[in-house]
Amino acid sequence: MNNPNRLIVSNDQFDEAVKATTFVRKHRIRAIEERLHDLTSLKLMPKKWENGSNISAQEDSQDKIKSIPVRIIRFEVADIMVAMNYDNEFQFWAHVLFFLHKNVFENPWELFNESHRDLSEEQLQQIRKKIIRNYNQEVAGIDDLLGVFFPCKIKHHTTVLQPWIELYPQVIAYFSFLLGVSVESLATVVLTHELAHAYTLAGYDINGSRGNLLCTYLPEDMAEGIAQYYTNAVCEQLEQQYNGIKMAFSELLAKQRTPYKVFQKWKRNGSFDHEAVRSVWIKYRDIPLNYSDEQALKNDIQNYNQKPKSKSLWP
Repeated sequence: MNNPNRLIVSNDQFDEAVKATTFVRKHRIRAIEERLHDLTSLKLMPKKWENGSNISAQEDSQDKIKSIPVRIIRFEVADIMVAMNYDNEFQFWAHVLFFLHKNVFENPWELFNESHRDLSEEQLQQIRKKIIRNYNQEVAGIDDLLGVFFPCKIKHHTTVLQPWIELYPQVIAYFSFLLGVSVESLATVVLTHELAHAYTLAGYDINGSRGNLLCTYLPEDMAEGIAQYYTNAVCEQLEQQYNGIKMAFSELLAKQRTPYKVFQKWKRNGSFDHEAVRSVWIKYRDIPLNYSDEQALKNDIQNYNQKPKSKSLWP
C-alpha cells in the first residue's frame, strides 16, 4: 500500500476520482446484477414486479416491493477542511481516516479553529458514524467502510424490511490511490460486494421467498465470506469487460481482515464450485440453524460434491 504522505493528489484529480463511483453505478450495475443472478439463482425483485408488469397488483399490495436502491453518499467537507487548515482533500482524508481509525480524537476541538469548532466537530462525528467501525484487533486492516448494505431500518420501534446500499465515493477514491488501482476498478469491486450482500441476504428465490437471514444475526465471517465469494467470482467473469477489477479485488483483499478472506477455504482445490456454494447457501437461508459457525458451512460446501446424486432416467 502506498504511503499517503508521499502521494501528491490535486483537488482536481481527487474530484474526478470521486465522480467515478457514480459512473460505475450507472454503467456497470446491470452487468454485475446479471452475473450475481446467474451465480446465486436469486433476484432482487420477484418476477411479477419486474419491468412494470402487474402494476395494479403492486399498487394494491400492502407490502409494496421496491428495488434495493444504491445511494452514493458524498460528505460535505469544505467547512471542516477550513477548520482543520487543509486545502487539499486527499491529505484531509488521509488525516481524518488515520486519526479516527486510531481513535485518538479524544479532544477533537483542539484540531479546529475556534470559529468553526462546533460545526466541524459535528461534521466529524457524522463521518465517524458512517465509515468508521472499531474492531479490537491486533492485525491492522482496512476497516474504514467504502460501502455498506443495510438490511433493514427501525421505524417507530418496528423493524422495516427496506434494505438499501450506500457507497462512499470519497473513501473509495482515497483508497484507490493508496492501493495503486484505478478508482473505476475499486468502485466496481465495492459495488459488487454490496450487491452480493443484497442478493445473498435479501434476494428472492424462485418461490418468492427471501429466507430467514434478512435482519437477523449472522456471524461476520459468514456474511462477509459469502459476499466476498461472489465478488471474487464476478470480478473473474467481468475482468475482460472491465479490465483491472481482478487486481483491485486482490489488492483490497490483501489489506482486509480475516472474515473477508474465509471464502478462499470454500473453493475446491483452489477453484470455484458455484453449484456447491449456491445450494448450501440456499439451504442455510431457509434454515439458518443448520450452521452454528463458518466451519460448519465450509464443511457442507466442501462435502457437497461427495454426496450421492440421484440417477437420471436417461442413460
